[in-house]
Amino acid sequence: MSNEDFINCLFKISEIEDEDFEGISLKFNRVWGHLQISDKMYPRYNNAINSFLNSNSYQEFNKYDKFVRGDIKGIFNRVFRRDQLDWMHVQIGLNLNRNDCGMYALKFGAFKSDDLHFNLILYNDLKNDTNLINSLNLLKKYIEINYNGIGKAIITKNKSISTFKSDKNSTVDYSDILSKIFEGSAEHYNTENILVNFLKDNGFHVEQNKLVDIFVRLKHGPAIFEIKSINDKNDKKQMRKAIAQLLEYNYIYNNLNCSLWILYSKLPQNSQYCIDFPKSLKINILWIEGNKIAGIDLDKLISSKLSD
Repeated sequence: MSNEDFINCLFKISEIEDEDFEGISLKFNRVWGHLQISDKMYPRYNNAINSFLNSNSYQEFNKYDKFVRGDIKGIFNRVFRRDQLDWMHVQIGLNLNRNDCGMYALKFGAFKSDDLHFNLILYNDLKNDTNLINSLNLLKKYIEINYNGIGKAIITKNKSISTFKSDKNSTVDYSDILSKIFEGSAEHYNTENILVNFLKDNGFHVEQNKLVDIFVRLKHGPAIFEIKSINDKNDKKQMRKAIAQLLEYNYIYNNLNCSLWILYSKLPQNSQYCIDFPKSLKINILWIEGNKIAGIDLDKLISSKLSD
């Protein structure tokens, strides 16, 4: 699996857990769990999911082999414990946070062979849980879409999540990848601070929320700022992300008639793509130059301050 795939998994997990990407990444200085679902586990997951979804009573469910019934507990347990090579993809497929997976693992592990009344109540409780049913159907669909017939993964139990040994003498270490992510996060934070301080120093009232980096009210209406850390290799990619995000925000806040702004962490090398293209969409462009705000639309911003 490529480094990009690993990072994409981390982003998706952070969204499911509703946790800041940098915060959740810090938990996985060295990480395993991002391997695709293997040939070995693909049929086991399907059998386990079908055994529960297709049963109409506890008696039907109980007729399945105990290992099949145990696998449905294992689906949730691997996400909660984060102790198997494919747990990230299982969690992404389920689209459930870790605590919910832990709860379902406990419930599926609570069936007692000698207490039929308890088993009936627990089974009916689980079958009436729409969140659970939806998640299992999502995982089944995710597996069908993403399964590519890969080889068997070595499933190792009772291991720390801090390392994944690919052979006897080597350890996959993602600290370099994560350090680059954190550098980008630090640069984003620094760029944001420069903009916030600049706006406040110039008498603007700055607002922020979980969705929008910076929100400011100008003479002709509110302005939304999207901040992007760039280098010479990712500037076009970051520009595309910024445009998509700004257009989405503008749609969400369409009744406010917002002006849209991109602030780059540095002057983009590719001005045609990163400056001219957004400008053609009426998106304003700024960048950082020597720890100060600069850019083609700086004067426009300063002149748009509301009257005191």
